[in-house]
This record gives sequence, C-alpha cells and structure tokens, in this order.
Amino acid sequence: MTRRDRVLKALAHEETDIVPYVILIEPEVDEKLVEYYGDPAYRLRIENHYVEAAPSFFKAIAPYPQADGTALDLFGSRWEILNINHLVEPCLKNASLDGAKFPDLSDDALYEPIWETVEAHPDKFTLGRFLMTLFERSWALRGMENLLADMVTEPEFCDALYDRIVEWDLHVLEKLCDTPVDGIGFTDDLGSQKSLIMGPRYWKRYLKPRLAELFAYVKSRGKYVFLHSCGDNSEIMGDLIEIGVDIFNPLQPEPMDIFALKHLYGDRITFDGGISTQATLPRGTPEDVRREVDKCLRELSRGGGYIIGPNKPIMKDVPVQNAVALIEAITHQPGN
Repeated sequence: MTRRDRVLKALAHEETDIVPYVILIEPEVDEKLVEYYGDPAYRLRIENHYVEAAPSFFKAIAPYPQADGTALDLFGSRWEILNINHLVEPCLKNASLDGAKFPDLSDDALYEPIWETVEAHPDKFTLGRFLMTLFERSWALRGMENLLADMVTEPEFCDALYDRIVEWDLHVLEKLCDTPVDGIGFTDDLGSQKSLIMGPRYWKRYLKPRLAELFAYVKSRGKYVFLHSCGDNSEIMGDLIEIGVDIFNPLQPEPMDIFALKHLYGDRITFDGGISTQATLPRGTPEDVRREVDKCLRELSRGGGYIIGPNKPIMKDVPVQNAVALIEAITHQPGN
C-alpha cells in the first residue's frame, strides 16, 4: 500500500495497516537531529504521506524588498519581514476598493513547480497549495482591525471586497486544478485560542457562502478540499463539513477538545494533526510525547479519517529528545 493509498483510505474512512502521518521539521531542529542520529539519513525513516505543491508565486510575501527593509506583496500591502511576517501598511486605506490591484497569475509557467513536485512524489497524496484564501487575504488587503470593524459597520464594502477576492481566487483555482494534484490545500486561519476571530455570526454572513463557492468549484474539478485553519474552529466544524471540507488541519488540542470532535464529526471529515506543539512537544517529557502519540493513534484513527502529526513543524523550542520520541513513536507504528 502506497502512502497515497493510505490517505485515500483515510478520506474514505477506512482503517489502514498504519495511520498515515506527516511530520514537518524546522531547519534548526533538523540540524540537532542530524547530530543526534549521527547521519542525515535519519530523514529517510520519515515517510510523509502527503506533500504540498506550490506555484512559484505563493509565498506569504512576494519578493519586492523595499529600501526600508520591508517588502511589498503582489497586491501592494507592505510587510515587516519577521519569523511571522507582520502587516505594517495595508493597500486599502479606506473602506473602498479604489486602488486595489489583483495580479494576473494566468501564466502557465507560474504553475510548473507543481508539476515538478507531483512528478517527484508519485507515491504521495499531493495538495496544490493555496495560501491566504479569503479571510486572510481580506485582512492582508485592509488590515485586521479595520476589517473586523468593517464587517460590522461597512457591510456593502465587505460584500464587494469578498466578492472580488472570490472572483480572483477562482481564476487561480482554475489553474491549480489543471495540475495533477489530488486536492487543493486552502489556508485561511479563522480561529483564536478561544473562539473564531470574527465570531460565528459574521463568519456565516460573509465567509461561509463564499468558501462554499470555492470548495464547490474544486469538487467539480474532481479534487479534495483540505483546509488549514489554526485555533478554535469547533463551533463551525459542522458548517465546514456542510460546505465540503474533506481534511481539516490542524487538529489542535489546546483550543479544542479533539476527542469530542472525533466523536461528533469523525465519520464525516478527516482530521489532520493532534500532537500538541504548544505544550507537550516543547514542555513535556519524551514519555509524555509517546503517551500522546499512542492516545491519538488509538482513539482518533478508529474508523479511519485521521492523519497523525504535530500541528506545526517541530520547532526550535522542542528538546531534541522530544523530537526523537515523536519521530520514533509515529514511524514505528505496529505494522510498519
């Protein structure tokens, strides 16, 4: 059974010989692991089950550096380049689309890296990466505080803004769906640590119908829908299933009761993640890591519909012994 086969079975809610997994590792941790194992070949034991394939332009910040050290993105917003990039000047200064520019990304050459990635990983499930889908793109154009206020006080502007983003998104999705990927990997962080950022009322008013349109197009092209949305998405999980999400990532145990979500929705959606990157990995012991992996494997994989892994790449604050415990526990599943 190939890694792609396991993911497809997870999507069909069938159990497999081992639970499919994805373990991503930050460069600083990779250096420590090479030193620990004494050989960079340790990476060969990590057989990730899906891979993201990105067009050449899909970076959070486009390569337009400015003299002051900031960078402009493709839409004209200005960012400070940090570990997590910070929006310092949105391109839409007022509640108006005047001055907005939506780049033409129709050149087939921009999508050639996706074909190359798919060809390089014939036995893996592949996702065409679509960064900053709707909510993220809107605040990147307008600014987070401005946008949240606009949702309350400027509904006509927000409707026009979201409709314009959807129009642009569909042009990009058409090109992405022309490639041989298995699914489209949308990223659109909606949650905070305690709730939805904009609340369920405004999510349903502005975002749900438009995300439904985007997901329906992807489904019409025979592709799966993968949604990455950090934070607490529990109050809209049923809505996400309703509008077509096949794989939800990351399944974060800090803001959500992941085992309750499995009980409520696990027969209708595939969950991806589950291993704490805020608590267990950086601050637990290797035994804590092994116990958490074991519990997720036992309880979240019942009936299929689960891909295990850390909810973020293993970060530099994770002790190397904990990183090793995670890798060994996931890659040495019984049956592997």
